[in-house]
Amino acid sequence: MPVISDGIESSRLELWQVVATYPQHEFTPYLESLDAAAKEFVDECAGLIQKALDRWEKKYHQALSPEGSGNAVKDAGRKMEWFLREQERVAELQAKLDRGIQRLTFLSTLAAR
Repeated sequence: MPVISDGIESSRLELWQVVATYPQHEFTPYLESLDAAAKEFVDECAGLIQKALDRWEKKYHQALSPEGSGNAVKDAGRKMEWFLREQERVAELQAKLDRGIQRLTFLSTLAAR
């Protein structure tokens, strides 16, 4: 799962660079507050994703990895366990990320004014 977390970190850094180098507007206290809120939401979303990845890596890494643990029966059981037990957590994570995306969209709309 390091590839996913590397991608998350890369995306977060790219977003920060875009925010930092976007030259269309002068920074005013209003835009600075929107900028701070946007960065906070991006960090919050990245933290939620990282927390989920850490949990899944710790608990299911070997069974979910392409190589497996070497025991196909055990891996199949862990995959079923992951699907059954983590399905609700995945839905919660998706809902939280959707709310974060809505906040960012709202902030973008405010900043464009």
